[in-house]
Amino acid sequence: MRPLPAVLLGGALGGACRVLVTAGLMHWGGWPELLATSAINVLGALLMGLGMVCLAPGGRWPASEPLRLGLLAGGLGSFTTLSLLSSQTLLLIDQGQWLPAVLNGLGSLLLAVAGLG
Repeated sequence: MRPLPAVLLGGALGGACRVLVTAGLMHWGGWPELLATSAINVLGALLMGLGMVCLAPGGRWPASEPLRLGLLAGGLGSFTTLSLLSSQTLLLIDQGQWLPAVLNGLGSLLLAVAGLG
């Protein structure tokens, strides 16, 4: 498979997984949307870090470039949308909720970086 179709397929699947996981966390777990978004971004960063190590040439499960791009750039890229995090943070700022905005933005970023590391 070529890289572009792999990324497109991965993106479609990752986006669908994001919708399903968010809905599940909110519906069955009673999680607020901001917490569900943060959890998805942290989980995605953790999976990205694992994938970058394990799927790399010489990794535990070396994968072809199209497969790596499809899973990591496509799948996890659409599963973790920092644009949604950004829009939610901006909404909190617009509502004058500065502390939740800072905690949401910086907390998600720090946890995502920790997940990659």
